[in-house]
Amino acid sequence: MTEEYIKKFIAPVYNHSKMVIKNAIEDYFIIGWISSSQGISIRTRMIYIEQKN
Repeated sequence: MTEEYIKKFIAPVYNHSKMVIKNAIEDYFIIGWISSSQGISIRTRMIYIEQKN
């Protein structure tokens, strides 16, 4: 997410892209959607963590 999007969005928005997930097997950033109000791409983070039994 851009800083501009975080500042202008009506609800609280957090940038989780800088968090390190040490036990993640896979960690992807994909384009989730395009903001219709601001016209910018919003990236979504998809993380795979294997469940421990």
